[in-house]
Amino acid sequence: MIRLFYHHNYPKVWMLNMSEDTPKSFRQEGDVVILERDSTLIGYNLLNMPELHDGHHYLNDEKLKTANERLAEQGLTLLEPQVNQLYVGEIMSYENINEQAKLVEVDIGRETIQIVTTASNIVNGHKVVVALPGAVLYNGDIIRESKIYEHLSQGAFVSKSSLWGVNEDLGMNLVLSKETETGVLFEEPANKERQEC
Repeated sequence: MIRLFYHHNYPKVWMLNMSEDTPKSFRQEGDVVILERDSTLIGYNLLNMPELHDGHHYLNDEKLKTANERLAEQGLTLLEPQVNQLYVGEIMSYENINEQAKLVEVDIGRETIQIVTTASNIVNGHKVVVALPGAVLYNGDIIRESKIYEHLSQGAFVSKSSLWGVNEDLGMNLVLSKETETGVLFEEPANKERQEC
């Protein structure tokens, strides 16, 4: 998955990473720096781009179009659309780990995974948004499989705050309507702040 990183120390530079490898060479064509390792493309640094907030960003349709316009100016291969790893899951069961955390079994359609969470609104049967490893959240966090309180956590539940940066329902999962199909990609509503799920 292509990840976009931005930091104010490098104003107007979009750093696009296509690989976990470290580049060993670079060449510049116009406003595009091409990063390579052994003739393999590792990523691009796009110069003179719009400013963003610091952190990682999901390369959504709008950002993809802006990046591809810059690549097209230099005759470089355009980037393909990416899928952010956000899916609809159904909470199947949970157990308390301690006073704050729960170990939750959640069905994501193709399999059942477990997630460690401190969210306060864990209810069996709730349809929720699940961020799988590789997903990029609004604040720039990249979801990874990890061990929390000695339990494997294979993703994360997300809230309105972690999806869209709104200061509401902090510490609570975004709960979707019970009719929402389990296992499908989560499609973000057009009116993010006011959407009733």
